[in-house]
Amino acid sequence: MPVETVGMVGTAGTVETSWVPATGFSLGMSCTRTLQVDEKLIHDYADVTGDHNPIHVDAAYAAKTRFGRCIAHGGILVGFISKVLGDDFPGDGTVWMSQEVRFKAPVFVDDTVTLEVTLVHLLPKNGAWLTTVISNENGVIVANGTAEVKLPLHHASLAPFQPKAGVRGK
Repeated sequence: MPVETVGMVGTAGTVETSWVPATGFSLGMSCTRTLQVDEKLIHDYADVTGDHNPIHVDAAYAAKTRFGRCIAHGGILVGFISKVLGDDFPGDGTVWMSQEVRFKAPVFVDDTVTLEVTLVHLLPKNGAWLTTVISNENGVIVANGTAEVKLPLHHASLAPFQPKAGVRGK
């Protein structure tokens, strides 16, 4: 079976075709990571994005809402997904194409959330769908969805894909 290569422009304008799709990915592979959502993270996110909605950063205001206290920005959870996809699984070289996310329950200050990413479908042209499920420390799903990615490419001269620590096969 021929190996699919991807043409990339080299240094002298020549086309280099020694970048190949990473192998070793299989349906059911998954990765689990945790994140502590503390007040500093919430305020740092508010400062970076400019989203200072008082439901996130003002305890007196948030106390009067249906949540009764400050809740984390949903974008923090989306950023956590980005971190795991890019750094852990599929990992280095992954290109995140799209994300569907449904927020199911609030995340409060000092909650610890767990993200599980599972490879559920391999697509043509090195693509994949992965489920993304985030739960709090009580096992309540706070967000879930599906990511579409381009799996990493590697140079043909390098060793094939090896899962990072904590990535499990099915």
